[in-house]
Amino acid sequence: MFLNFLFVFAFAVTASAHTITVRGAFLCDRNRKLPIFVELFEHDRKFASNFHNGRTSGSKSIAAIEDDRLNWTHTRSYQMFEVTGTEKEYFGIMPYLRVMHRCRDFDETLIINLGRRKGISAFDIGDIDLEDPKTSTEIRDKFAGKFN
Repeated sequence: MFLNFLFVFAFAVTASAHTITVRGAFLCDRNRKLPIFVELFEHDRKFASNFHNGRTSGSKSIAAIEDDRLNWTHTRSYQMFEVTGTEKEYFGIMPYLRVMHRCRDFDETLIINLGRRKGISAFDIGDIDLEDPKTSTEIRDKFAGKFN
């Protein structure tokens, strides 16, 4: 039992820190001062067993662990934003942006996947048009395969 604990503890302290910085701007001609809320998350694919509110799998119940929010910021339409977050993981991180806005006069959430990242990553996503109804599908995985 003690050896198991020691092995898990030793493995846990060897996780590397991975940092990502994302910058860009969101555009909305309908409202050039539109408030926009941007969150930087890290996708977790872990599962917790014996969680009472989870799905049932055989005799055990499992539930997905929530993704980690690394950082967040408020910005406005046509204003440059920058958000940076750091997470310790063994094999890199899978960050994504969650962008909440009302450019088209109703609540919208835009997800932008940033792919697997290791070490220190920084890149510019450019200008993203929130008014275009195609944006949410075209931008979702646009940056997932781009590494710097």
